[in-house]
Amino acid sequence: MSRTSTGELTSRMGVVGGTVAPSPKGGGPPRLVVLMGQEPGRRFSLDGGHALVGRSEECDIQLDDTKVSRQHARVAQREDGAWYVEDLGSRNGTLVNGERVDLSLLKIGDRIQLSGETLLLFTRQDPLEDLLLHRQQMEVIGQLAAGIAHDFNNLLNVISTSTAHLDTLDPSTPLSDADVRECRQDISEAASRAAELTARLLTIARRREQQKENRYRPVDVSALCGDVLQLVRRTFDRSVQVTADIQPGLAVEGDQAALHQLVMNLCINARDAMPDGGTLEVVARLDADPQPTATSPWSPGPQVVLEVRDTGVGMDEKTRARVFEPFFTTKESGAGSGLGLATVYEVATSHGGGVEVDSAIGVGSCFRVRLPSRVSRAADQQRTKRKRKSTTWDGQGAGRKHGRVLVVDDQELVRRSLGRLVKASGHEVLYAADGREALEVYAASEPRPDVVLLDLDMPHLSGAEALEQLKVMDPGARVVLISGYYDDTRKQRMLSLGATDFLGKPVDAKKLRDAIRIAMTAPAIDF
Repeated sequence: MSRTSTGELTSRMGVVGGTVAPSPKGGGPPRLVVLMGQEPGRRFSLDGGHALVGRSEECDIQLDDTKVSRQHARVAQREDGAWYVEDLGSRNGTLVNGERVDLSLLKIGDRIQLSGETLLLFTRQDPLEDLLLHRQQMEVIGQLAAGIAHDFNNLLNVISTSTAHLDTLDPSTPLSDADVRECRQDISEAASRAAELTARLLTIARRREQQKENRYRPVDVSALCGDVLQLVRRTFDRSVQVTADIQPGLAVEGDQAALHQLVMNLCINARDAMPDGGTLEVVARLDADPQPTATSPWSPGPQVVLEVRDTGVGMDEKTRARVFEPFFTTKESGAGSGLGLATVYEVATSHGGGVEVDSAIGVGSCFRVRLPSRVSRAADQQRTKRKRKSTTWDGQGAGRKHGRVLVVDDQELVRRSLGRLVKASGHEVLYAADGREALEVYAASEPRPDVVLLDLDMPHLSGAEALEQLKVMDPGARVVLISGYYDDTRKQRMLSLGATDFLGKPVDAKKLRDAIRIAMTAPAIDF
């Protein structure tokens, strides 16, 4: 469709609309707010006077909805101040207040529907509303700080008391001693729980910054449920009877770690709803022909349906309406930060699915997660691909290569702990406390380090800046980046700058050893 001139537009709208909608006054610039879609509540400012709306990266307002065309519609302001929406020949058309339009004037309060799943509200930016929202966000941060401080203090207490007990043991006590093994296990479990808590926070805090097809992989849901159930049966109190009905061969496209957390959180929630014991049932099945509803937030087509049922205390209607809100909890003060079910909701919706809940006081609850299904063969192919890989180097045995590794981190504890792992693999270790010192140590070393293990978030000179300067100094430098804030967008950017890998903290020992091995054997690439 060719761009319409202002005169043609005025003439055509004289036929379509009759009266001209003036520019919004009494507030800030107009904006579009997502009422229904992947990210309800998201706001898009129109202060630039026009915006191209669609799925394409070239669009000013980019929507994650496969039914929205790549360049679906244009929302713009005329010279006389009136606003209009123009359909750009989209597949599914553009509706304003339920009526299909090619070109239509807009007034405050109009609803623009681009597909059955994406509905936008044309409204104005209200400074008072933004101020209130900011205050609410600050209150949420305060609640978050209180909840997280409690949880982390508990975990730190486990670590500090365990290490204190180890200090009291005779220096000749062997590692195989029962006390030593128990302390090591408690420290490891506390660290693992802290990592899970951080992952839940990041899941809620960050938006999807990359297309799903670039970061999602086939996930065998049936096997994943089996793994969670094995853990649940081993760790939950015996008063909770665990049953399952898992259909084999279920698969989705997604993030396996996030989906594992989703299932685990639902099981933990069910357990907590049964303080005196009861039955926890996990059911997973394929719904080949789900019946769509007007309020259904997920995509049509075959769905994997996961249900976690409990015979616990149940919820009233008021609680049920708030159960997925971040930091909302019915538990006693200090018993949790209220992130579990909020994480479930975020993970489900980010995978193109949704969550339903049925509950009644004294009867129990059923949480039902629906996710777009993928053929089970995809998961089988993924498993086959893993099996075809040659034996993974574990830092021991034949084929082991020793080298020189420069460990860079502004936290001394982190440097020292990483250095221990690297030394245990047989490498010589050099240290640097920041990016500037890393450049000095690298330049002064003879021979130069085989690999630089570089923290991304440091003062003075960031890891990204240090990486770029290392590549100028030595185009063949091999750098493995690590960060406490990991996401695929950052990883792709670092790889594009010449890093050989990007790992998230806390660093898994095996992944670290593999990353160093691969970096040492990889061909040098001049970026």
